[in-house]
Amino acid sequence: MIGLLKKDFYLIIKNFKAIQIFALIPPIFAATQNPNFIMPIFSIMVSMILASQVSQTMNIDESEKWNRNLTAMPISSSREAGSKYILLILTALLSSVILLLLGFWAEKKGLIAEPFILIYSLLGFFYAIAYGSIIIPAAYKFGVYNTKYILMIFIFIPTIIPLILNSLDINYNFDFILRLRLSTIVSIIIFLTIVMMSISFLLSKIILYKKEIS
Repeated sequence: MIGLLKKDFYLIIKNFKAIQIFALIPPIFAATQNPNFIMPIFSIMVSMILASQVSQTMNIDESEKWNRNLTAMPISSSREAGSKYILLILTALLSSVILLLLGFWAEKKGLIAEPFILIYSLLGFFYAIAYGSIIIPAAYKFGVYNTKYILMIFIFIPTIIPLILNSLDINYNFDFILRLRLSTIVSIIIFLTIVMMSISFLLSKIILYKKEIS
């Protein structure tokens, strides 16, 4: 398992391109239309950039015929799939840390209230987990290339919604979240994370097992 994670981290570092950061430009522009959206959009985009590195490693594995080579190694499909989910959790945690720092910056600039700092950090974590839970089994089943539309949808949503709301003169904010206790928010996110990843991992195992015996 550790060896698989080392391989994936090596692939991420080797193949990461600065141009991926430019994916932040469209949502940043959208956020300028309404400052209330700057941190929600950052939460989504930062988590997407990091979580998409998981599918990037799967794309390289696919192009290098890694899954075929895997059958000749003493590595089970459970470990192969499990390493991707551990990588997903790590990228989600990293996005949370980055968003926590951005949250402190936004709070100092008066863009968000202090209670939202942790909330947006948790939002980024959850969005990364949600994307990864969908993309991993889908990539195993249909191939990474055929899942590119999922990535487009996850990026398109945070970009277009602020523009639509602004065009309708809707000055929407997220103060309703403050009515929930932090412990409640954390509990909901933990519960949904466990459910999504459990279902996703089970699907990935089934897909890989069927490929092994076919």
